[in-house]
Amino acid sequence: IGLGIPAEPLFRSRDQILMGSETETYTYADLAYDDDSLYVICRVYDKQLVTDGEHADVVSIGIETESAPYTTPRVTSYRYDISPNATVVLFKGSGTVWQMQESTASHLAFKQSASYYTFEIAVPWSEFGREKAPLGNAMTFNIQVTNGDGTSHVVEAIADTKPDGPYTWMPLYFHANAQEL
Repeated sequence: IGLGIPAEPLFRSRDQILMGSETETYTYADLAYDDDSLYVICRVYDKQLVTDGEHADVVSIGIETESAPYTTPRVTSYRYDISPNATVVLFKGSGTVWQMQESTASHLAFKQSASYYTFEIAVPWSEFGREKAPLGNAMTFNIQVTNGDGTSHVVEAIADTKPDGPYTWMPLYFHANAQEL
């Protein structure tokens, strides 16, 4: 939708992350990378968008750059919260908890329609302290979808993952000449 990878071919792929059985907010996600950034693209189908407040909708993208067996968010852990009002907030691990950061180097492209919204977030490798994609190395990834109605919310994550436990997240392996993970 504008930052680096075309959305429509990805949403026809069979290799996406699909969520929604708990939240009834169907979410399709995919990842890609190049020498400049890691890209996460999501399409979220939601009957009622709640953009503000304690019980708002949000998609949280977790990245652990060391792929280590951490049970809490470490200083190498990052979480990007994207809301349907087209904002992104970065949280970084402190060693025990998530701490909100004042700014992020990421770029967000956002498109909303009547029944869904699509976003692409491009996170430059420099935000993770790297010059380019860590070819031959692994990181871990998590996605969590929060569907709010203004008074309560339901949270769904990838099966068997813990939002604050990077050791439970999916591994990401980066290979030369591969653009899509």
